Amino acid sequence: EADLDARARVIGDAIAPSLAEIAQQPASAERTLDSRELIEQIVQWSRHARSRVTIADSRGIIRASSSEKGIGLPVDEESRPGLRDAVRGRANVTVWKSPNFDFEDTMYVNVPVRYERRLVGAVRVAHSLQEIQQRVARVRSNLLAAVLVYAALLGLLTWILARGIVRPIEALQRDALQVASGQLSYRVRVHGEDEIAQLARTINQMTARLEVLEDLRRRFVSDASHELRTPLTTIRMAAEVLHANRSGFDPLT
Repeated sequence: EADLDARARVIGDAIAPSLAEIAQQPASAERTLDSRELIEQIVQWSRHARSRVTIADSRGIIRASSSEKGIGLPVDEESRPGLRDAVRGRANVTVWKSPNFDFEDTMYVNVPVRYERRLVGAVRVAHSLQEIQQRVARVRSNLLAAVLVYAALLGLLTWILARGIVRPIEALQRDALQVASGQLSYRVRVHGEDEIAQLARTINQMTARLEVLEDLRRRFVSDASHELRTPLTTIRMAAEVLHANRSGFDPLT
Protein backbone atom coordinates (compact mmCIF):
# COMPACT_ATOMS: atom_id res chain seq x y z
CA GLU A 1 0.00 0.00 0.00
CA ALA A 2 2.81 2.42 0.86
CA ASP A 3 4.61 1.51 -2.35
CA LEU A 4 1.53 2.10 -4.51
CA ASP A 5 0.81 5.35 -2.70
CA ALA A 6 4.35 6.56 -3.45
CA ARG A 7 3.98 5.61 -7.12
CA ALA A 8 0.64 7.42 -7.37
CA ARG A 9 2.05 10.60 -5.85
CA VAL A 10 5.08 10.58 -8.15
CA ILE A 11 2.82 10.15 -11.16
CA GLY A 12 0.51 12.86 -9.85
CA ASP A 13 3.37 15.33 -9.48
CA ALA A 14 4.50 14.56 -13.05
CA ILE A 15 1.10 15.08 -14.69
CA ALA A 16 -0.17 17.89 -12.48
CA PRO A 17 0.67 20.62 -15.05
CA SER A 18 -1.23 18.76 -17.77
CA LEU A 19 -4.28 18.29 -15.54
CA ALA A 20 -4.10 21.97 -14.57
CA GLU A 21 -4.19 22.90 -18.25
CA ILE A 22 -7.15 20.59 -18.82
CA ALA A 23 -8.94 22.11 -15.84
CA GLN A 24 -8.70 25.55 -17.49
CA GLN A 25 -10.52 24.35 -20.60
CA PRO A 26 -14.26 25.06 -20.81
CA ALA A 27 -16.66 22.21 -20.11
CA SER A 28 -17.71 22.11 -23.79
CA ALA A 29 -14.15 21.21 -24.78
CA GLU A 30 -13.90 18.16 -22.51
CA ARG A 31 -14.54 15.58 -25.20
CA THR A 32 -12.67 17.34 -27.99
CA LEU A 33 -9.46 18.04 -26.05
CA ASP A 34 -6.57 15.91 -27.35
CA SER A 35 -5.23 13.83 -24.44
CA ARG A 36 -3.01 11.57 -26.54
CA GLU A 37 0.22 12.93 -25.01
CA LEU A 38 -1.12 12.40 -21.50
CA ILE A 39 -2.21 8.87 -22.41
CA GLU A 40 1.25 8.07 -23.72
CA GLN A 41 2.79 9.34 -20.49
CA ILE A 42 0.44 7.18 -18.44
CA VAL A 43 1.23 4.11 -20.52
CA GLN A 44 4.94 4.67 -19.87
CA TRP A 45 4.35 5.25 -16.17
CA SER A 46 2.27 2.09 -16.02
CA ARG A 47 5.04 0.10 -17.66
CA HIS A 48 7.68 1.43 -15.26
CA ALA A 49 5.47 1.03 -12.19
CA ARG A 50 4.17 -2.37 -13.36
CA SER A 51 0.68 -1.23 -12.38
CA ARG A 52 -2.50 -0.02 -14.04
CA VAL A 53 -2.85 3.76 -13.94
CA THR A 54 -5.96 5.87 -14.44
CA ILE A 55 -6.15 9.68 -14.51
CA ALA A 56 -9.26 11.74 -13.89
CA ASP A 57 -9.56 15.51 -14.11
CA SER A 58 -11.19 17.81 -11.57
CA ARG A 59 -14.60 17.33 -13.24
CA GLY A 60 -14.49 13.57 -12.71
CA ILE A 61 -13.78 12.72 -16.36
CA ILE A 62 -11.34 9.94 -17.23
CA ARG A 63 -8.53 11.64 -19.16
CA ALA A 64 -6.03 8.79 -19.45
CA SER A 65 -5.82 5.11 -18.67
CA SER A 66 -3.12 2.51 -19.22
CA SER A 67 -5.86 0.16 -20.43
CA GLU A 68 -7.23 2.96 -22.72
CA LYS A 69 -10.75 2.13 -21.50
CA GLY A 70 -13.38 4.67 -20.50
CA ILE A 71 -11.38 7.69 -21.66
CA GLY A 72 -13.62 10.74 -21.92
CA LEU A 73 -16.35 9.19 -19.75
CA PRO A 74 -17.31 10.16 -16.20
CA VAL A 75 -15.88 8.13 -13.36
CA ASP A 76 -17.94 4.99 -12.73
CA GLU A 77 -17.90 4.16 -9.03
CA GLU A 78 -18.71 0.50 -9.68
CA SER A 79 -15.77 -0.11 -12.02
CA ARG A 80 -13.39 2.35 -10.34
CA PRO A 81 -14.38 2.54 -6.64
CA GLY A 82 -12.68 5.28 -4.65
CA LEU A 83 -11.58 7.40 -7.63
CA ARG A 84 -14.50 9.80 -7.29
CA ASP A 85 -13.57 10.44 -3.64
CA ALA A 86 -9.99 11.16 -4.71
CA VAL A 87 -11.28 13.69 -7.27
CA ARG A 88 -13.02 15.39 -4.34
CA GLY A 89 -9.71 15.52 -2.44
CA ARG A 90 -9.90 12.38 -0.25
CA ALA A 91 -7.14 9.82 -0.72
CA ASN A 92 -8.23 6.23 -0.16
CA VAL A 93 -7.30 2.59 -0.65
CA THR A 94 -9.59 -0.22 -1.77
CA VAL A 95 -9.11 -3.94 -2.34
CA TRP A 96 -11.50 -5.91 -4.51
CA LYS A 97 -11.61 -8.60 -7.17
CA SER A 98 -11.24 -6.63 -10.37
CA PRO A 99 -12.47 -7.93 -13.72
CA ASN A 100 -9.44 -6.18 -15.25
CA PHE A 101 -7.18 -8.61 -13.34
CA ASP A 102 -9.18 -11.79 -13.97
CA PHE A 103 -11.04 -11.22 -10.68
CA GLU A 104 -7.87 -11.50 -8.63
CA ASP A 105 -7.52 -9.63 -5.34
CA THR A 106 -6.35 -6.19 -6.44
CA MET A 107 -5.32 -3.13 -4.45
CA TYR A 108 -6.31 0.33 -5.69
CA VAL A 109 -4.72 3.50 -4.34
CA ASN A 110 -6.56 6.72 -5.23
CA VAL A 111 -4.66 9.97 -4.63
CA PRO A 112 -5.76 13.57 -5.31
CA VAL A 113 -3.54 15.63 -7.62
CA ARG A 114 -2.87 19.26 -6.78
CA TYR A 115 -1.10 21.94 -8.77
CA GLU A 116 -0.18 25.17 -7.05
CA ARG A 117 -2.43 24.10 -4.17
CA ARG A 118 -5.40 23.70 -6.52
CA LEU A 119 -7.17 20.34 -6.89
CA VAL A 120 -6.78 19.45 -10.57
CA GLY A 121 -7.67 15.73 -10.63
CA ALA A 122 -6.78 12.34 -9.24
CA VAL A 123 -4.51 9.38 -9.91
CA ARG A 124 -5.54 5.76 -9.49
CA VAL A 125 -2.84 3.05 -9.31
CA ALA A 126 -3.90 -0.59 -9.30
CA HIS A 127 -1.77 -3.65 -8.65
CA SER A 128 -2.73 -7.31 -8.38
CA LEU A 129 -2.07 -8.91 -5.01
CA GLN A 130 -1.66 -12.38 -6.49
CA GLU A 131 2.14 -12.16 -6.65
CA ILE A 132 2.32 -10.92 -3.05
CA GLN A 133 -0.10 -13.61 -1.91
CA GLN A 134 1.98 -16.25 -3.68
CA ARG A 135 5.13 -14.98 -1.97
CA VAL A 136 3.38 -14.95 1.39
CA ALA A 137 2.14 -18.49 0.73
CA ARG A 138 5.69 -19.61 -0.10
CA VAL A 139 7.08 -17.95 3.02
CA ARG A 140 4.30 -19.53 5.07
CA SER A 141 5.06 -22.96 3.59
CA ASN A 142 8.77 -22.52 4.26
CA LEU A 143 8.06 -21.43 7.82
CA LEU A 144 5.75 -24.39 8.34
CA ALA A 145 8.36 -26.78 6.99
CA ALA A 146 11.03 -25.17 9.17
CA VAL A 147 8.79 -25.42 12.24
CA LEU A 148 8.09 -29.10 11.52
CA VAL A 149 11.79 -29.85 11.08
CA TYR A 150 12.60 -27.88 14.22
CA ALA A 151 9.89 -29.71 16.16
CA ALA A 152 11.18 -33.07 14.93
CA LEU A 153 14.77 -32.22 15.89
CA LEU A 154 13.62 -30.84 19.24
CA GLY A 155 11.60 -33.99 19.89
CA LEU A 156 14.56 -36.20 18.98
CA LEU A 157 16.91 -34.16 21.17
CA THR A 158 14.42 -34.29 24.03
CA TRP A 159 14.10 -38.06 23.67
CA ILE A 160 17.88 -38.49 23.67
CA LEU A 161 18.27 -36.28 26.74
CA ALA A 162 15.42 -38.06 28.48
CA ARG A 163 16.95 -41.43 27.79
CA GLY A 164 20.28 -40.16 29.05
CA ILE A 165 18.63 -39.10 32.30
CA VAL A 166 16.17 -41.97 32.73
CA ARG A 167 18.59 -44.83 32.11
CA PRO A 168 20.93 -43.95 35.01
CA ILE A 169 17.92 -43.45 37.27
CA GLU A 170 16.51 -46.83 36.29
CA ALA A 171 19.88 -48.46 36.95
CA LEU A 172 20.13 -46.69 40.30
CA GLN A 173 16.65 -47.90 41.19
CA ARG A 174 17.60 -51.52 40.43
CA ASP A 175 20.77 -51.21 42.51
CA ALA A 176 18.83 -49.64 45.38
CA LEU A 177 16.38 -52.57 45.32
CA GLN A 178 19.32 -54.96 45.66
CA VAL A 179 20.43 -53.12 48.79
CA ALA A 180 16.87 -52.93 50.13
CA SER A 181 16.52 -56.70 49.78
CA GLY A 182 19.28 -57.16 52.37
CA GLN A 183 22.37 -57.46 50.21
CA LEU A 184 24.41 -54.95 52.17
CA SER A 185 27.62 -56.03 50.48
CA TYR A 186 26.20 -54.89 47.13
CA ARG A 187 27.53 -51.59 45.81
CA VAL A 188 25.80 -49.24 43.37
CA ARG A 189 27.67 -48.65 40.12
CA VAL A 190 28.89 -45.05 39.82
CA HIS A 191 29.32 -43.36 36.42
CA GLY A 192 30.41 -39.77 35.95
CA GLU A 193 30.29 -36.80 38.27
CA ASP A 194 26.70 -35.60 37.93
CA GLU A 195 23.97 -35.51 40.57
CA ILE A 196 22.96 -39.12 39.90
CA ALA A 197 26.56 -40.25 40.45
CA GLN A 198 26.66 -38.27 43.71
CA LEU A 199 23.43 -39.97 44.79
CA ALA A 200 24.95 -43.36 43.96
CA ARG A 201 28.00 -42.58 46.11
CA THR A 202 25.72 -41.51 48.96
CA ILE A 203 23.82 -44.80 48.72
CA ASN A 204 27.11 -46.72 48.77
CA GLN A 205 28.26 -44.80 51.87
CA MET A 206 24.95 -45.51 53.57
CA THR A 207 25.16 -49.18 52.61
CA ALA A 208 28.70 -49.41 53.95
CA ARG A 209 27.60 -47.93 57.28
CA LEU A 210 24.63 -50.29 57.43
CA GLU A 211 26.96 -53.19 56.74
CA VAL A 212 29.21 -52.13 59.61
CA LEU A 213 26.21 -51.76 61.89
CA GLU A 214 24.98 -55.18 60.86
CA ASP A 215 28.38 -56.70 61.65
CA LEU A 216 28.36 -54.99 65.04
CA ARG A 217 24.89 -56.27 65.71
CA ARG A 218 25.82 -59.83 64.86
CA ARG A 219 28.97 -59.64 66.98
CA PHE A 220 27.01 -58.20 69.92
CA VAL A 221 24.38 -60.93 69.68
CA SER A 222 27.07 -63.59 69.50
CA ASP A 223 29.02 -62.19 72.47
CA ALA A 224 25.88 -61.63 74.52
CA SER A 225 24.71 -65.15 73.78
CA HIS A 226 28.08 -66.56 74.84
CA GLU A 227 28.26 -64.45 77.99
CA LEU A 228 24.71 -65.26 79.00
CA ARG A 229 24.97 -68.99 78.31
CA THR A 230 26.71 -69.98 81.62
CA PRO A 231 24.48 -67.83 83.93
CA LEU A 232 21.45 -69.10 82.17
CA THR A 233 22.57 -72.69 82.67
CA THR A 234 23.15 -72.06 86.39
CA ILE A 235 19.79 -70.34 86.74
CA ARG A 236 18.14 -73.22 84.96
CA MET A 237 19.70 -75.79 87.25
CA ALA A 238 18.74 -73.75 90.35
CA ALA A 239 15.21 -73.47 89.06
CA GLU A 240 15.02 -77.20 88.57
CA VAL A 241 16.27 -77.79 92.14
CA LEU A 242 13.68 -75.41 93.55
CA HIS A 243 11.00 -77.04 91.52
CA ALA A 244 12.06 -80.49 92.74
CA ASN A 245 12.13 -79.40 96.40
CA ARG A 246 8.66 -78.03 96.16
CA SER A 247 7.43 -81.28 94.72
CA GLY A 248 9.29 -83.47 97.33
CA PHE A 249 11.61 -84.91 94.78
CA ASP A 250 15.33 -84.97 95.47
CA PRO A 251 17.09 -84.76 92.15
CA LEU A 252 20.38 -85.93 93.79
CA THR A 253 18.82 -89.31 94.61
